[in-house]
Amino acid sequence: MLSIYLANATATWPHVLPTVRQLLPARPKVEGSWASAVPTGSKIALAFMIGIVIVLAVTATFAESVLLDFDESFYLDRDLREDRDRFGPDWLVWLARPQIIIPLAILIGLGTIRCRVVALAFPLAVVAAGATNVFLGWTVRRERPPFSTHVGEVNSFPGGHFMQMTLLFGVIPLVAYIVTRRRWVQAVAAVLSAGALALILTDTFITGGHWPTDQLAGFLIGASLVVVIWSLTTSGPHHDSCSDCPSQTGRS
Repeated sequence: MLSIYLANATATWPHVLPTVRQLLPARPKVEGSWASAVPTGSKIALAFMIGIVIVLAVTATFAESVLLDFDESFYLDRDLREDRDRFGPDWLVWLARPQIIIPLAILIGLGTIRCRVVALAFPLAVVAAGATNVFLGWTVRRERPPFSTHVGEVNSFPGGHFMQMTLLFGVIPLVAYIVTRRRWVQAVAAVLSAGALALILTDTFITGGHWPTDQLAGFLIGASLVVVIWSLTTSGPHHDSCSDCPSQTGRS
């Protein structure tokens, strides 16, 4: 059925059938740029976080010994050649794999279709995070820790898994509220998401998948995208094309 809709849409382009148009997140009908929806305080936070990432990336590229002195201080009590078992469950880390996070982003987009801003912004943020991870990994080319299961690889910076997990669990409380319209559900989702992130961070430190500063960079990139999504969600004018989303009807 979906293939029939898409075929009809292609044949009648640019007059896309209303049925097909309803399946896709429409571009919000609002004057001004998306950047104008981000509050000044959030813009300052974004500039601060992005600035730290840039400093870490430049340092890791041209003066890695400076970061190593800091990173290795976290492992003074252990043999750097010693392997450690994973602390958290494997499935929690697997969520950040491309073959899982991309379909998951699509499902979240469909699940939040009533708020088309989130339905469109979250999948785009996942793509942006992946592209940033690939670009920085290829540019910085920092080696993994010597006790990592990926030792010898040169894609340690930034922490890609933690970046995607910060993005995912940072948006889950928002998704929970959009779907249920219950503040207590959002609060529970926020607590569980914070616990999951802490578990993933502890797991990476114990197993040595990335250096601590790599994880910090991944967290800051993911958090920056979360700030943008939350800022867009709280901007009423950007929800003109939504269908019965909380930002239209008011927050309870």
